[in-house]
Amino acid sequence: MSVKILGKLPDPFRREDGSRMTPEEWYAQRDQLFEKICQIEFGGMPPRPEVVKVVRLTAPRADGGANIYKVWAGTKEKQVSFLLDITAPIGPIDGSVKYPVLLAGDGCYTTCESDTISKACSMRFAVARFNRLEFANDDKDAGRVGGLYEIYPEHKTFTAISAWAWGYMAAMDAMEQIPHVDIENVGITGHSRGGKTVLLAAAADTRIKFVCPNNSGCHGANSYRLKENGDDVPRKTEELSDMFKNLPHWMGEGLREYIDREDDLPYDMHFFGALTAPRFYIQCEGMQDYWINPKGAWMNFCGVKEAYRYLGCEDNCAAWFRPGAHRHKLPDFTEFLEFMRAKMQGKPTAEHLKINPYPELKIDTDWDDNFDFVFEITNYDMTPQKRVPAGSPVFDADSDDEKLYNAAVLAIESGKISTSILQRRLEIGYGRAARILDRLEEMGIIDYPDGNKPRKILVTMDELASRFPDKK
Repeated sequence: MSVKILGKLPDPFRREDGSRMTPEEWYAQRDQLFEKICQIEFGGMPPRPEVVKVVRLTAPRADGGANIYKVWAGTKEKQVSFLLDITAPIGPIDGSVKYPVLLAGDGCYTTCESDTISKACSMRFAVARFNRLEFANDDKDAGRVGGLYEIYPEHKTFTAISAWAWGYMAAMDAMEQIPHVDIENVGITGHSRGGKTVLLAAAADTRIKFVCPNNSGCHGANSYRLKENGDDVPRKTEELSDMFKNLPHWMGEGLREYIDREDDLPYDMHFFGALTAPRFYIQCEGMQDYWINPKGAWMNFCGVKEAYRYLGCEDNCAAWFRPGAHRHKLPDFTEFLEFMRAKMQGKPTAEHLKINPYPELKIDTDWDDNFDFVFEITNYDMTPQKRVPAGSPVFDADSDDEKLYNAAVLAIESGKISTSILQRRLEIGYGRAARILDRLEEMGIIDYPDGNKPRKILVTMDELASRFPDKK
């Protein structure tokens, strides 16, 4: 068996003497719990800023364009500065109308782009963006230079992820001064290392109403207690030893003693998800994102969901496990926006966010005997490497490219696929070929790229029919 589970998920509500806190007692002590596990996991947090100054750099724009702000935050003597751009729907920005906000700090990536902004504005959301690297560099060899390291030099344990999470909190501080922002309805999201960041930021800052860690992996919305490695998996899952080897500047030093003994950790990452309750939590994962450990992410979500249930707010958390690999694109942002809108309107969680992608995975805990994971929807094709909703297309096949089906057939029949093959065989340009590859990956038809190795084809012609029902 390639999956190895290291002991039981620990109980966030268990006292050291073995007794269990009531929800009311837990809420009263949540800040102390956060400080304890944040110190181990992330080296603690930098101090909150004494000063936050906001200056708009652009003339006021009510035409759907971006308003760009310069923000300074830090001590009275010294501040870090960063740019914050906010694009709102066409309409007034004088505060007579306030817009809920999607806040994305992955400005170092090109993920939250014009298509996401257009979608959000069409749903009457504003989109705010900044670059978390303004607060700490992401170079393990650069040392503690620049950003918050120079603002708070006496605080020597907080990590780069702590600093990035502080950046989200500083953006919240800034948006409190911007009149057309509905500060009561802000959702934050980030991808990969950015996903780790937003998980921490939402646990640290109760002003943040919605959070969506996307493909956050080890040290994020993922259980340390599940590992997968073996001949039947394309790639081993990332674990604590890999993190300290490759990315030590993200890691709290208190974690180092748990390398190869993760089951001794007094907590697991679902504690951070629980700290978001009763606010709204959704984690998004790619089921072919093997290094990121999607089964570990599911184990984590089960712990989060059970915590939410104990606290009486089970319907405030959800998970979207999609076919595909490591990405943060329009479909992922759309799931978060629709989740936010539904909850703002008082609607229940959508059914497709309640699906159990791994019903064969048995998870044990040290929680009460009445602990029971209940996920009624299990209509998944559990064939390894696919795991797509049985009989259901992931996307409308003809939504934006009529060449998509032809490309899928070509990949299956030839056993290989690339942009150059698509350009030559389908007589299309590079940009269109690249978009088609992305869609095939999202639909679980081809595997994610792995260096210079050719992509694997994950389905047969018979199995292709469930993605393109109109082609039967």
